[in-house]
Formats: sequence, C-alpha cells, structure tokens
Amino acid sequence: MMPLAPMAPLRPSQTGRCWIFLTLVHVYVSARDAKRNFSVGLFLTPGPKRESALASLAAAVSDPTSPSYGHYVSQSELAAHIAVAPAASAAAAAWLPAALNVTTPAHVVAHGDATILTVSDFFATYDLGALLVGNRSDAAAPAGDLPLEANLLLTPPAPDRLCHNRTEAACRKPCRWHVSNHSKERNATNTTAKAACKGDFAGWICWRPASATRGKKKEPWQCFEPGDVLGVNDTKLGVSSLGRKRRRRGRARSFVDGLGSTGSKFRALPRSSGITLIYRPKNASHPKESWSSLELTLLQNDFPVNRLIQHEDFSAHHDVRLVDIPGLANLRPVREMFVCFNAAEYSSPAPGEKGCRCKVEHETKGRDERLGRECRKVWSTTPQRQESGGLLPRGIQSLQALYSDLEVDPEDGRGMRDSTQAVGQFNDEAFLEADVEHLHREYGLNPALRNEIKVEGVRGKVDNADTGGEGSLDLQVITSLAFGANTTWWGVDPHSMDGFMLAYAVQVNDHPEPPLVHSISWGDAEALYPPIFIQRLDYELLKLALRGITVIVASGDNGNSAVGTDCDFLPDLAGTSPWVTSVGATMPSLESKPYCTARSFQEQFGQCVEPGQVVCSTSEGALITSSGYFSIYRSRPSYQDRALEVFLSSSECLPCHVRNDSQHVDHLEIPCQHVNRSGCPLRPLVRRSRAAPDVALPGQSYPTVVNKSVLSFDGTSASAPALAALVSRLNEAQRRAGRPSLGLLNPWLYQVHRDHPEAFLDVVVGDTASTEDHLCKVGFRAGPGWDPTTGLGVPLFSRLRSLLPRPVPTTAEEPIQTWKAAGRLPRLTDPWSMFVLSSPILLAGVWLAARQRPRHRLRAPLLEDTSCEARDCHHPSC
Repeated sequence: MMPLAPMAPLRPSQTGRCWIFLTLVHVYVSARDAKRNFSVGLFLTPGPKRESALASLAAAVSDPTSPSYGHYVSQSELAAHIAVAPAASAAAAAWLPAALNVTTPAHVVAHGDATILTVSDFFATYDLGALLVGNRSDAAAPAGDLPLEANLLLTPPAPDRLCHNRTEAACRKPCRWHVSNHSKERNATNTTAKAACKGDFAGWICWRPASATRGKKKEPWQCFEPGDVLGVNDTKLGVSSLGRKRRRRGRARSFVDGLGSTGSKFRALPRSSGITLIYRPKNASHPKESWSSLELTLLQNDFPVNRLIQHEDFSAHHDVRLVDIPGLANLRPVREMFVCFNAAEYSSPAPGEKGCRCKVEHETKGRDERLGRECRKVWSTTPQRQESGGLLPRGIQSLQALYSDLEVDPEDGRGMRDSTQAVGQFNDEAFLEADVEHLHREYGLNPALRNEIKVEGVRGKVDNADTGGEGSLDLQVITSLAFGANTTWWGVDPHSMDGFMLAYAVQVNDHPEPPLVHSISWGDAEALYPPIFIQRLDYELLKLALRGITVIVASGDNGNSAVGTDCDFLPDLAGTSPWVTSVGATMPSLESKPYCTARSFQEQFGQCVEPGQVVCSTSEGALITSSGYFSIYRSRPSYQDRALEVFLSSSECLPCHVRNDSQHVDHLEIPCQHVNRSGCPLRPLVRRSRAAPDVALPGQSYPTVVNKSVLSFDGTSASAPALAALVSRLNEAQRRAGRPSLGLLNPWLYQVHRDHPEAFLDVVVGDTASTEDHLCKVGFRAGPGWDPTTGLGVPLFSRLRSLLPRPVPTTAEEPIQTWKAAGRLPRLTDPWSMFVLSSPILLAGVWLAARQRPRHRLRAPLLEDTSCEARDCHHPSC
C-alpha cells in the first residue's frame, strides 16, 4: 500500500454518491461500535535538555554501583521534576476539544506532559490529521494556538472492516493510505486516482518538524499512517496488518494441527513421553474399518520400538480417530514410522527386531516383508507444515519442571500478597477466571493463598485460542510461578491512541500506584514508526524506570524478525528500548536434563554430550523461533558495552550462513523506511545499536486452559511472564530485607553476568535462522556469553537471589516508601498517647525502624521541588 496525498474532507453541503456513501458508512460504524470510544493523544515535550537529564537520573537510580541506586521517585515528584509549564498543559487541553469540535473536557495526565481526549466519532479523529497538515478548508481553526511544547499527536485506528468490500469508485477517506504533502514518506508518483480500498485506516502519527518548535508556528505538521513496512526494494513485507492488530507472541498446537484433508493417511504428533497416532476414516459417518488391529513400528535413535494396537483402542474426536502411544524416551528423534494391519497368525518380533517391516510400493502403501501384511507409512508434519517421516516427542512444561530448570525453591514464593505484577494485553484479548483456577488446581496450588485478578482497562470475550489464548497463557504462567502475588490484567483499548505500547506506558504512568512488574507478550515492527514516536515511547518507559517499575517484553517468535514470518531482519518496537528487559526462549536439547541423568536413559542411549537448553527453534521441532535483533534507532546502552564487546570480538560471522553461502552477509540491508527507503546496512547496527534479547527462559510446551480446553503453547509469550514472576519473587525478597524494588533490571543483570557468570545457564547451541513458516539462509548463532539468540542465557533464580543489589549506604536523606503499606497507624492526639510516644524506649524503636526502611528516592538536590505539594501524602515530612 503506497502513500497517497491527503484528501480534504467533504463538506456537508456537497451532494452526490460520495457523500451518501460516507453518511452510510458513518451510520454503519456508529451502529456497530455504539459503545466504542476513540481516544486522541496530544504530547508535550519537556525539551531535549530536561529529557536528557531525566535519562541520566533513570540510569543512576537503576545502576547498583551508583549512590542514587534505588532512590526512585513518586508520581508527584516526577511531575515536579518534568516541570511542564501549567500554561502549556492548559493550552493543549483547550485546543484538542476545539480541534475535534466537541465539548468533552480533555484529560491531562498526572505528569502534565500529555493530553488525552475521548470521543465517540471516529471520523472526527481522522479529520484531525487533515487539520494539522493545513488541508481543512471546511472548518475554522480552533481558538488559540497549540503550545510550542506540543510535538506529537496520535489518533486511533478505524473500526474493524470499515473499508471492507468497497469498490474503488466508492473508496474514500479513511479507506485510503494518506500522508502529509510535507512528509518524506509520500511517494510523489502515486496519485489519488490510483487509490484502492486495501484496508482499514491504521491511525495518524502526526509530528511537528523540528523547525516549528523553534518559533515557526505556521509550518504544517507531518502525518503518517503506520500500516506497512517497506522492504529494501520498496516491496511490502508480510506484516501489513501490524499497524492495526499487534502481533501476539505464542503459538498453540492441538492434536489435529497439520492433519489436513489427507484421507485415511496415518499421522503422528509429538506428545509428552510419547506420540499420538491419528487417522481420519474414509467415511466419517460409517467409520468401520477392514482391520481389527495394527502393529506400529518406529525407530528412536535407530532402536526399534513396536506396539500392538487394537481398533477399539482408538477414540473418536470430531471426524478423526486417535490413540496415545506412551513409553517413548522424550526428546529423542523418531523416524521411519510404519503400521501393519491384521496378521492371520501374528508372532511377536524378537527383542531389537522390527515388527512391521514395511516396503512401500505406492506413495504410502506397501507390504510387510515379515508377515506379508498390508502396511502404511506414518507421516508427521514439520513446523513449516511440510510432511516428514520423523518427529520429536516433547514433554509438557510443568510447574515442577520450571522450578527445576530455573532453580526455584517453591517455598520462596510463600506470602507474596504485598507483591504486585501485571500482564499487558491488547486487541481486545480476554481470559476466564475459571481457566486460571483450573490450571492452579492441576498444579496442586493452595486456593486459599490465591489473590483475585484485578482488571484495569478493557477485557474482551473469550471464544477460542485466537481471542483468549495469549491472555490466558500470560495470566496462567505469571500467577502460577508467583502464586499469591497481586496480579493485574491491564488491557489497552485498541482504539486508544496507538492502541499499543505508548498508550500502555502512558496509562501506567498516569496511575498513582501501578504494579511494580509488567509483562508484555505482544510486538510490532520498529521500522513502522518514525523516530519521534520512538523517542516518545522511550521517554515514557524511562519514567517507569524512575518510579522503580520493571517492564519485561517478549523478544518475538520468528528468528531474525520480531514480527512477520519472512526471513527479513526486523527488530521489535518495544523490545529494543533500553528501558525494558527483552526475553527470548529456549527449549530442551536432545541431550538435556533431566533425561541425561536418568539411569534407564543412559543404559539405552549412553551418556549425553551437550546437556542443557538450546535456542527454541522451529528447525528443532518447536512451533516458534526465538527472536534476536539490533535496533534501527536506539544506540547501545552503556550496561551492554562489555558484553557486546566480547561478543563482537569473538564472533566469526555477524550474521552467519546457516544453510548455504549464497548471500553476502557483509552487505545485508534491513528495512528502515523512515531512515532510508533503500534500507539500512545491518553490520553498522550490530556494532553500535541496542541489542536484544537480554536473557532467555524456557518457552516450549506450556499447558494452557482456554475456555475449558487444554492447549500447549510455545513462544516468548511464555518466557516473558515467567521472568516477570521471578522478578516478583525477587522483589518480595527485597521488600523483606527492607530494600527497594529492582526497577530496570538490565544494569544489575549485566553486572551480575560480568562478576558471576555462573548465575546464568549459558546457551551455546542454536540459531535464529528460521521462522514459523520458513527455514532461512542467514541468522545469528548462539555461542559463549551474550549472543543475539538468548542474550546472557537463562537466569538461575537461586543464584540471583543470593546476589540481589543493595543500595549504597548514605545518611543524607530520608527515602520514600514505594511498597504499599498494609494500613496506616491511627492518629494519636490524647495526652496519654502523647506521653507513651515520648517514651525513650519507643522512640528508640521508631528510630531503628526508620533506619531499616528502604532508601530509594532521588536525593533532594536532584529534584527541583521538594515541597509537600510535590510529594505523595504518605511522606513522613508531610
């Protein structure tokens, strides 16, 4: 979809079919989305100097070696330090309703640097872009000028299917791609006459040119619709829907996946400790077969396994028949699978002998060379949906397995009712409390210790894995690993500003007491967005770091690409921010624990060669490939310098030829349409940009209950909430020790890795050269130390717990309390109470208690306003 010049909105006085069409569409949208509101965001910049100062402070409070470590600020203190002029906030709050021609008052966020207005008319939000670029001739400009501090405006995407099935003649705004005449993204060769309805409008990103903030108020704004990522040859990549629907991270597999309409072919799917054998009868309404029994023979590590199965052993599920074949060694490759039918005189094969020796004569049919029976070849399906004669049995990830892999003591998580955590959700995702409780019961977790899930924002309706799978996975993982913690479902309305991470960060910053840990399992392409949007998103995320809030983001599920299923190198929008922790995924290797240590395993297969985890990858049998990448915009943060220097000096290829050497990796370019339409060279980005992921956690075969059905999920979607739960456990340990929450993890994690590399399980096998659909030629390889596949490796909880950071001792200030207190002490005013409080013993106790309170506020000289009005009401000096 190529950019077009913006078209002025039609006036009410105009007549003809065009106006009738828009009126009908308006009625249709209003009827369909009668309860849907649309939010516009207008953002004010604090200025480059103040923003730089805030970044320096955020880095200081997050660095365990800094005297300011853990000295986080409250919401009101941060507002005082940002110091947006009240007149500017008031002017923005007055301008926005006037520009949209509504009387609804705008909401100014707590920090004063953003104004949000919610309206019920989508077309008004669309027309706002035309006003900013100077193409609104049908309405007078709103009274008053925008303050110079206002430099970014976001409007929401259109309701679903607004432009569906419209003819080209009837295709009008906002069903066309529009950009400002002044925008670099406009393609001058494309005209309005060539337009076609190709999809719903994805919303405006409008920004002021830098010169406008220096006094040239009359210069029009630039507006852009983030709908497509253009490749290095101006070809659109397979991610065109990302501007509207954010990409969830996590894929589920049921036992009928990949079966297809293949007649009566026999297929095998991996299961825990075995496989499932499936076939579809020729006639589903009369599924009687000519055979009464069959013998299954397969090779597992060249060792023959034989099973005799009766017809009545198969159970019916919809139109397929299936039977579980247990007793196979997990994670050992299976190949050469055959079934032989009915033998008049059956004789058992000798130990170590193949029972069904099928010689295939026509496609999958053949004759058994041992007993002359009819036989069939059994097929499996690769993650790329190609037929295969082999598979890899997988174990379902259990809570006990996670405890073992991550070195978590279950007793460490008791009494977490003061810990707070959240899962961020988008696209009207949903969950059911009954599903969460079901999984907790299966894990044997005590329901008396469970906290109710709090809902903040929107929550959709659960129908299936598409509408409830991601949210159910996130909630069930985080609440199981951090059982008893206060958990919040934080849903962002898809029609609130960008509907994604910026809207999320603004909402969290606007909350007086948000949860301390946030898990995000959704993604978007960084290349979709102009630099000013990236700058604002990082600004909101650094404010969260200043407040001691941890943000964890799943790195992605398509190898080189954080989004889409092509082999292009596409970094993630949020995962490359220096103010979040990016998490990749691992899976058990073919020689991994605990199978390596089992005596029966060693007797049958011998000693393991490479115990441990490998990169989660479709080339190894997973449903996803963990993503790793380097940012287009963000420079490398200082906490990554040492780890990246070691990686760059020791890596032989950046990236590597994995399957052939047909490409010149030294000259690879990646999409970066807002920087260079011809693409950006990858090699310089590898050497100077923010790299992701930071760490990795197991991300394969998580059981998840969705609307009473049990599914198995793979993805960094599982790794992110798993890490978030571990951070909640670590925060609880910090709270009990009287220390501040961990906040931004990365400076501490990289410091621990430098001094104590044994605190991480180093993942040295695997690569990023595959996606959900393709095997790629080029990718990054795992190796010792940090690498773009799994970061620093898998963090081991017990070792990190023993290395928790401690603030540098100081006596110059009184810290604020970020942990929410259970209650306030009664106010004592009677003489007897005053006498008791004056007791020297009690005063000594109060003094000792104050000495033990966490020290995690910015020093007073760093703040511009230390008055009580700028503090939370619970501060002792107020």
